[in-house]
Amino acid sequence: MKIKKFFYTLFVTLLCFTASWAHKPAVWDNPTTEFGTNYGDGFFNTVIDVTRVELKKDETTMAVRVQLRSDYPDFRFQFTKDTYLLADGVRYPVVSADGIEFDKYHLTEADGKLDIVFHFKPLPLGTKVFDFIEGDGERAFQIKGHLLSFPTLKSGVIEDVFLGVN
Repeated sequence: MKIKKFFYTLFVTLLCFTASWAHKPAVWDNPTTEFGTNYGDGFFNTVIDVTRVELKKDETTMAVRVQLRSDYPDFRFQFTKDTYLLADGVRYPVVSADGIEFDKYHLTEADGKLDIVFHFKPLPLGTKVFDFIEGDGERAFQIKGHLLSFPTLKSGVIEDVFLGVN
């Protein structure tokens, strides 16, 4: 009888732990990207760095730092309301942003930087790769292949790639 009670208690405890894990957002700081036009204007005046991504049950947030070249302190930039994330062929539109208004030109702070947080419709919680796309306009930027997990590398693979072995 004691063994049955022990296993029942253990089962309930494990169930509680796994249920609490399911509600925690997945967070990635400084995710890597495969490629993109993170020089948002195409002329190397504006740099867009994704600094944090959080996948939550009800939304996906993305923190972005926009930096301008120091020799263009009055350069203005904008994000359109057509900004979206793309994962597995499905678009997840932007809902709002903290730090800017859409479709208006902005300047950075005095230090040449501006931090923005975008709020998107939620990506599936198991998402590993997605694209950040300003819209479908001709000059819209695209930062593709945000990798939310790192592939497992066998020992020596990095040396082989960078040193030209094999």
